[in-house]
Amino acid sequence: MQPADILPKDSLIRKGSISALIIVLMTCLVSPVKPQVSLGITGGVNFATYRGKETNGTQIDFSSRSGFALGAILEFGINQTFGIRLQPMYLQKGAQWQIDDSEYGRTTLTSKIAYFETPLFLKLTLSASNIRPYLMAGPTVGLNLNSKTDFSGTGPGPALGIRNADADDVTNSVDFGFGFGAGLSLSADKNTIFIEMCYTQGLTDIAKAGTIEQAGVRGFQANVEETDIKTRELRVLLGVLFPLDGK
Repeated sequence: MQPADILPKDSLIRKGSISALIIVLMTCLVSPVKPQVSLGITGGVNFATYRGKETNGTQIDFSSRSGFALGAILEFGINQTFGIRLQPMYLQKGAQWQIDDSEYGRTTLTSKIAYFETPLFLKLTLSASNIRPYLMAGPTVGLNLNSKTDFSGTGPGPALGIRNADADDVTNSVDFGFGFGAGLSLSADKNTIFIEMCYTQGLTDIAKAGTIEQAGVRGFQANVEETDIKTRELRVLLGVLFPLDGK
């Protein structure tokens, strides 16, 4: 199996998120109102995939992988319209794709990466009524907790049936991104219940040169070249916010 077959390359242009931070800081500075601070919990489903290309420029057909999304929320309500949300989360990301190899035949690879990710969102509430639609956007930073890869195929060789092979050696430890989304919140006594969707695009390459190996499987080794693969995902979340001042 060739290194280029394991993790393909991508030429997606690297982006920044400095402007979002500037907007957040300016909003804080110009607001004369004492922020209303809320704590919350949230959870849901994360539909994740990758974007990348073969070394010859051919786009890879990645399939999505669904996983859990669990986290906490610290929200500062600057006024009835603007707020800042810090949302540390445990996210399961990854993707699935297929390669054709002369030695092993068709092989399906499933990448599974767990991240501790923290979005910093500027929140724009569009209504002051009991039911409030809102928009949000801002940068994200994710720390790789662990990275595993499954191999399955129809041909002979040690790659058939390999599960949870250690891929930390070929996965970068930090993933920067930019996210945006929309939601709907509902007042419930003093608390707030919400449902939201958020799309996040990775801005940095998650793959690096190294080796994927599986302990106890003799002869199994997949060498990986440094590549230009980026994450992207869509989250659907349900949560609740509790105001700290009781109002």
